[in-house]
Amino acid sequence: MTSEVPLFERDPAAWREHLAEGNRTQARKRVSADVLLRDDHARLR
Repeated sequence: MTSEVPLFERDPAAWREHLAEGNRTQARKRVSADVLLRDDHARLR
């Protein structure tokens, strides 16, 4: 274990670049949601 200061504290710009590189190389994630809205009389809206 090392007591070195983490990159995000030492060099925030380098940390952001590191995160951006990971986002560029990872597969895209798809997200979806389904919702049924009903009124006070249980009718679909």
